[in-house]
Amino acid sequence: MMVDYIVSNTDGGANLRDAPDSGAIKRNLPFGTALTSIPGSTGKWKSVETANGEKGYVSDKNLKVPASDAIVRLIQSAAHYWEAFAFGRGKEDTSPYYDLVVEIWKELGQGMPPFKRDEKGKVLKDKNGNDVYNTSHPDWPWSAAGMSAFIRRAKGYKNFQFSRLHATYIHNSVVARKAKDPDAPFWGYQLNEQAVRVGDLVCQWRGTQQDYKSAGQSAGFTSHTDVICDIKSGYLYAIGANVESDTVGRKKYTINSTGHLTGPSGGSFKSDNTVFMLMRNMVA
Repeated sequence: MMVDYIVSNTDGGANLRDAPDSGAIKRNLPFGTALTSIPGSTGKWKSVETANGEKGYVSDKNLKVPASDAIVRLIQSAAHYWEAFAFGRGKEDTSPYYDLVVEIWKELGQGMPPFKRDEKGKVLKDKNGNDVYNTSHPDWPWSAAGMSAFIRRAKGYKNFQFSRLHATYIHNSVVARKAKDPDAPFWGYQLNEQAVRVGDLVCQWRGTQQDYKSAGQSAGFTSHTDVICDIKSGYLYAIGANVESDTVGRKKYTINSTGHLTGPSGGSFKSDNTVFMLMRNMVA
């Protein structure tokens, strides 16, 4: 299926109608639904077809034109994990979300968090007799492992370096952009250089302040990334792992009138305070 649009509205998806404007609602299309364009579009109403062959009209305010099918797959992957974690309500250390975090660590293959222990140092076990991992251990944040899972599920990002550190691929994106590497999955940019697109990654520093220059010099800093999924007027929503509520959740970032992330200057949200870079999705 060639994708012309993706449902980008994270606030309820988009209604598929049998006619433009006041047409009857056939069903709701969830965030992440891929659509092809068919003849009949009029004004803001796009005539579309789903992968299952359903045809109808969708308001363009709930759609984005993706730059590539790889971006569609990444948005759908983020949507998958967001739904799997009950749209930000599922906590990392409670079932069934605990099992998802453990699976994410195992897929990454770069070690596992330590086991939980009682006051006497004995490893705790679940009802099935399995040792219980401490998925909330402060030395084992799973946000980068989660982003790696997003990208692994999306497929096609063959040169992405999966890591338990966001700084690994943030650094790689800056190096790739400077080298003009055509095979790199992401290129790193300063905030004022590129307007945001769905499928790009927002970069935040953690602990020690970073900038574009320092990110290009080292991959040894603490940081965070979220996938841009839903671009509005003046702000966007991005989805990431191990966010504030220890879940896969949605965060809000400020963008200016030219579509650039503002970072701390001009930002209206707490999440803007540590934004320092954009990773442009380059996968065709």
